[in-house]
Amino acid sequence: MRFLAFLLLFVSGIAPAAPSISGGGENVGAAYVALDPFVVNLKDGTRVRFMQVKMQVMASNPTVQEAVTLHMPAVRDRLIMLFAHQDAAALRTLQGREGLRQEALTAVQGVVSEVTTTTPKQKAAIEAVYFTDFVIQ
Repeated sequence: MRFLAFLLLFVSGIAPAAPSISGGGENVGAAYVALDPFVVNLKDGTRVRFMQVKMQVMASNPTVQEAVTLHMPAVRDRLIMLFAHQDAAALRTLQGREGLRQEALTAVQGVVSEVTTTTPKQKAAIEAVYFTDFVIQ
């Protein structure tokens, strides 16, 4: 068991700390932009809870992928503000997590449309956000 814990810590230390884009440069298909993990406080009555979320943004337009990476501070700010106002009890349900995922998609699309001169088609090129890790303590 200790070996497994050590292996997990070792592998997580190797992972890149900066956002990365998966896929080719001029790829016409979708690619994923990985975001650094988020850790926020949640309200849960009188208890203090923490939520850790890892996520990736799927975008099919290379220009939009670059915009997400370039404006990562604005994207992270918007998502932290969104995550910090969530209710821990609501996020225990599948519907609550799905609703948060949809709100996160809207938030990322909003940042990209605000900081760039994107057309509605380019804004829609951010097709989804995916939680790759979701923990509430």
